Amino acid sequence: MATDGKHETQLIQTHHLEGQGIDDNPHRIALQDNPEDAPRVEWSVIFTVFFLGLSFVGPVALGFLLMSSVLVQIGTELGDTAPIVWMVGAWSIAASVSFSIAGALSDILVVDGLLSLRKLSALSARGIGMAWTEFPINIPWGTGAVIFANLLTQHASWRWIYYIAIIYSAISLVGIVVFYFPPTRPQGDNEKSRWQEFLELDWIGAILYASGLTVFLVGFSWTGQHGHAWASPSVIAPIVVGFVAFVASLVYDFTLAKNPLFLWELMRHFRDYTAYLVIIFVAGMIFVTMAGLGPQAWLYMFTQDPIQIGLIALPYGVVLNVTASLIPALVHKIGHIKYQLVALLTIQTVFVALYAVAVPNNRAAWTAFLCFGQTPFSGVTGLVYVAASLNVRQKHLGIATGLLGTFRCAGGSVGNAIFSTILHSLLGQQLAPRIIKGATVNGFPISELKLLIPAVLEDGAGVPDVLAAVPGVTPEVMAAVRQAFKDAYGYAFQRVFYSTIPFGLIAIVCALVLNDPSKYLTNHIAVRMHKAVLDHHGHDSQQMMEHGDAEKDTPIKVTG
Repeated sequence: MATDGKHETQLIQTHHLEGQGIDDNPHRIALQDNPEDAPRVEWSVIFTVFFLGLSFVGPVALGFLLMSSVLVQIGTELGDTAPIVWMVGAWSIAASVSFSIAGALSDILVVDGLLSLRKLSALSARGIGMAWTEFPINIPWGTGAVIFANLLTQHASWRWIYYIAIIYSAISLVGIVVFYFPPTRPQGDNEKSRWQEFLELDWIGAILYASGLTVFLVGFSWTGQHGHAWASPSVIAPIVVGFVAFVASLVYDFTLAKNPLFLWELMRHFRDYTAYLVIIFVAGMIFVTMAGLGPQAWLYMFTQDPIQIGLIALPYGVVLNVTASLIPALVHKIGHIKYQLVALLTIQTVFVALYAVAVPNNRAAWTAFLCFGQTPFSGVTGLVYVAASLNVRQKHLGIATGLLGTFRCAGGSVGNAIFSTILHSLLGQQLAPRIIKGATVNGFPISELKLLIPAVLEDGAGVPDVLAAVPGVTPEVMAAVRQAFKDAYGYAFQRVFYSTIPFGLIAIVCALVLNDPSKYLTNHIAVRMHKAVLDHHGHDSQQMMEHGDAEKDTPIKVTG
């Protein structure tokens, strides 16, 4: 890496700081190792960051955003729409566990893309790295997710969502192999083999966490369904077993685990770390759920035309780029991370609650409120990742980042279970009575109701001509039962939107008590990679790693 004289002096001259505790204070490191100018970024790093950012398109933009936009259509083609709620829940659970493992692995291997973007950039530029991870997700896929998903489903197949994801993943994999040369031993643990370190990961904690969360959510999602009364053993047993397993994962990690996923040393600092976990949990809880339920609301209450559904979502997709890219990219210029989070969480809480005003009949209000209710999530995520990374020791950055991803996705899975359960429980109470009333008031024979109700449900999902085929259906009956269908969904969705308010308030309170880390957005770099340099044995190596805050040899700024 080319450097000027001053920067070269800074890189070469080191001071043996073992035992002085500088690695215990990331704030002191950020302020002391702070070059006047940020180091020049090499092209190999730029290409690495490009392909690492591209790697998020397949699993996030396509595998989640587009998939969740056509859940009903996928379920209908596969012959059963009942389990579609688990497409979102299963994705969130899998992502939650993956983030935990990836975070732990990255502290050993520096293989996690999101973490690598942080370690290779100056603290002040970490927001730019976060912005890039969001840019390929949102341009073009996230911006027009609903339109693209519906067009693919209508003119080809929803399976093409996953085919395109495979193509993106293959391209990013090749690019990472060609350009990415991470430090081989980021922790300096040369006495252990990679395989030994892999085996020493917290597999017991991960299994307890994953199984506990899954079983708990299965029990919760069954509540109120046919054959699963709220107080029935089929509901209580999985909820209790899952909760116990989840608590056991925490107890094990806090007491016995050698390399815990849930690190008490991090989580005991509420205002500097744990509050961020709560914030991102709630933000993910609301966003992920609404990403799955929102398209269903559009389909059932506003229009069955795929293009019109996409146009409803397009304005919020455009605004999403502002919060996803600009807010993280400008964090070092704007500062005041704490108050940015308070503002974004307040906007999210208020406008998600205002969705209730728009349903079931006010399409314009629904479109406008989406622009403010859904879009804060990406800004919150970017700010949380940047801010929390400023408060943790370099050796724990992987675990800390992994936990943030774990809690974000866990929030999505928990929110999906809670809000979907509320929705379907209320629909079970509202749909049939409203349809019956609307039909019989307009002279529909009671003897034909057993044919009418299923037909209304299929008609609401977009199946053509099914309602007109029911004997005795007049235009008046058809209009009445269709409005009854929309009103039932409107009533249920309103209660879902209101139920998000307490969680939003909890997140806002956590943001208010944060210690603002904005002043630590300096030019300090945690890890530097060099290509074609000599190591201390005199051999030509592919890279040399320098920890700006490593425990033993830490570069310090040499003045004068």
